[in-house]
Amino acid sequence: MKYYNSSIANNQKVEFIHVSQDDSKRDALGWAASANFPWLTVLSSKARSSGLGKLDAGTPSYVLIDKNGKVLATNEKACMAKIKELTGK
Repeated sequence: MKYYNSSIANNQKVEFIHVSQDDSKRDALGWAASANFPWLTVLSSKARSSGLGKLDAGTPSYVLIDKNGKVLATNEKACMAKIKELTGK
């Protein structure tokens, strides 16, 4: 969260999306709020229908994709390093 707040929160080139494993929107948003997640939360059913579901590698998982849907990095460490490389932050 520290890296997110310092380097990503105000970066217009990067957007985080939390794909919740909860079945209900209320539960998903409630959990995200309790974890202080400021980014978009979507249900896994919506992620599957949008094509994001194919990127799910378990919970938690990190996948960095570009605006065209190309996978740039997987796992937290690699994603954060690639974000830093691409944005200089």
